[in-house]
Amino acid sequence: MKLTGKKQLVSIIKDRIKKEGALSFRDFMDMALYYPELGYYTSPEEKIGGSGDFFTASELDRAYGELLGKQFVEIYEKAGEIDFQIVEIGAGKGYLAYDVLNFLKKNYPDVYKSSQYIIIEKSPYHIKTQKEILEPFNNVRWVQDIIDFEDESITGVIFSNELFDAFPVHIIRKINGKVYEVYISLDEEENVQEILKEPSEEIIRYINELNINIPEGMQTEINLDAADYIQKIGKKLKKGYVITVDYGYPSAELYKPYRMRGTLLCYYRHQYSENFYQNVGMQDITSHVNFSAPQVLWDGLQG
Repeated sequence: MKLTGKKQLVSIIKDRIKKEGALSFRDFMDMALYYPELGYYTSPEEKIGGSGDFFTASELDRAYGELLGKQFVEIYEKAGEIDFQIVEIGAGKGYLAYDVLNFLKKNYPDVYKSSQYIIIEKSPYHIKTQKEILEPFNNVRWVQDIIDFEDESITGVIFSNELFDAFPVHIIRKINGKVYEVYISLDEEENVQEILKEPSEEIIRYINELNINIPEGMQTEINLDAADYIQKIGKKLKKGYVITVDYGYPSAELYKPYRMRGTLLCYYRHQYSENFYQNVGMQDITSHVNFSAPQVLWDGLQG
């Protein structure tokens, strides 16, 4: 199979493989989704809605943002702090942020005045769109990553909507009782070849810590990036809550034998496929979240 999609991005991926050798699927997915200005999420093309590739709840009705806003008011009251931070990770076009802020401003002005809304966003295109939509509000600021808070700790709530399912994942296969990681290479005619290599210690540790039983013959995903990000959040949150809304299952359900191909899918113009190497930079690639991971990793962090 040939790599197809944005010609410049495909060329960059091929050049990296030729220079460095086989690329882990995780690194390929990271480039396909997040390569500066060319990746699916870092480019200006429409992604959400009828003219995009998928719908998300935050785009359909303001009730979603208002319900979240009500929850944030309860967290604010429990926190008992004057300075309150609402941190949204990956705000898309900014509609969800608008609905939350508009709800607070109209119905809970004291909470609105005491709150700072912080958006963690890497995409220049999305930041531009968000600033236009959120112009009516005077308490919004932007950072690029959770680590950009430097010595500042967060009191309030850190939340996300369909974030972790878009993190790049490692693909693993179990063959003859042994776990391997999937890498991609190119043959002489530059067709994609998947090859198997020894998994990293981090992958084996993840499997062991979560007590995951991989059925023989299964191909599935390991989301180490999400695990790492959970740890970063835990180190920055001084007092408050983490709320994440996403697609997923606990480990016991996620790795059941009837999911022998895992959950990784592509979405392009409202159609799904497993053609990961086509429409590179033009389609979403997503996998279900392991909801057992946050609790295990959070407990370890607190311990």
